[in-house]
Amino acid sequence: MLLYFENFFLKLINLIIYLYSFIESKYILLKKKYFSHNKKTKEIYYFKNRELLCTIKKETENNALLNYDKKLIVNYGEELNYAYIYENENNDIDIKTPLKNKNFFLTIDININEQDYITRYSISLNTPLNFYFTKTHLLCYEHVYFLMKHFHNIEINKRTNYEISLMDNNFKLIKINSEEYVEFNDDGNYEIKKN
Repeated sequence: MLLYFENFFLKLINLIIYLYSFIESKYILLKKKYFSHNKKTKEIYYFKNRELLCTIKKETENNALLNYDKKLIVNYGEELNYAYIYENENNDIDIKTPLKNKNFFLTIDININEQDYITRYSISLNTPLNFYFTKTHLLCYEHVYFLMKHFHNIEINKRTNYEISLMDNNFKLIKINSEEYVEFNDDGNYEIKKN
């Protein structure tokens, strides 16, 4: 009988934590959507060896001369907010084009495993920032770092153990780990790749 109540209590705590996380994430999304930037600005997040080097907020197109592996560029406009990820070796040559289907993944959950307890965080790649572009590393470590910090106010590091659960618009369930990412080609088809 005691085992039953202990199990019930743990499930209840898990549900409360999940609901709190869900409500908090929706609050942050709404706050950023309706109380965000009024003018065109750009934020660039530079990463080296899976660690954030620096963040540059600017209104111009000047490029910083930094030694980095990846950079995540967030563009805020009056109507449209979007972001994409570049690798240093590409040197901004790959043209990122928006995908026509902006609801490609129906659900995206990041499951973080901390001390034998898994916490689930729901995210969106469409609102308030559109990440659906071709030739960009979606859900790589740097992208997950940005999403967790920006939308859930949780800072992960390279030792954080996480798994991402996706459901695409064909109802196919996909799981990727911290060493994998999703990339869309010019036809709008995605592929799971390793870092």
